[in-house]
Amino acid sequence: MVLAVIALTSLAALWLGARRGGLDVRRLRAAALESLDCVWTVLAFLGANIGGTIGMVVIGRMVVPEYLSIYVAGDPTLMVVSAIQGVLFHLWRRRGAGS
Repeated sequence: MVLAVIALTSLAALWLGARRGGLDVRRLRAAALESLDCVWTVLAFLGANIGGTIGMVVIGRMVVPEYLSIYVAGDPTLMVVSAIQGVLFHLWRRRGAGS
């Protein structure tokens, strides 16, 4: 069901972009490859943020007498912030390389 919705919205975006937005369908492959590069950047930030959070919890457990839960590393906020960091860094790197 979810895959069907994703397929329909993707086809709708393709149709609207080509028909109404004047986008060239032949450039879709290059855009898809660049989006994969952006996804890898997001995943790198997610890994660094989760690793940093776990590291801070481990250090905190040695310093603070109270129990610190490792579950904070699974906070969904980390995914959202990592996505913002990754997209921003990807765009900054892409624009900086062309200057």
